Amino acid sequence: MGYACTAKISALKPPTEEQKRLQNEYYAKVKSAPKPTITVIEDIDPQPTGSFWGEVQATMHRSLGCAGVITSGGVRDLDEVKNLDFEYFSSCLLVSHAFIHIEAIDCPVSVGGLIINPGDLIHADKHGFI
Repeated sequence: MGYACTAKISALKPPTEEQKRLQNEYYAKVKSAPKPTITVIEDIDPQPTGSFWGEVQATMHRSLGCAGVITSGGVRDLDEVKNLDFEYFSSCLLVSHAFIHIEAIDCPVSVGGLIINPGDLIHADKHGFI
């Protein structure tokens, strides 16, 4: 169980300087969000091509008080993340981060057929999330 911290991502084009700065704002949001936090990230590309999630992001998010991610995008580094006490709920596995970057933060997102708003209380287990 945790409180949603939301963002939208894309990997189709390299990030702009503004989008690179947005990533730091996103980390600040995760850090200041009510705990425990579950980050919910919508991949806005037609099909996920780059993973925001791997061992480094999981480690960073865990240190910011985040228990896991729910994403319509992909994840990677499954073996490494398994030992970090960080949970993944994703649509697919991907091998690369490509041009992945944050497009928007602290906004409503659509993942798994649900609209999630920042601060929504989420319960998740091995069967899914509500």
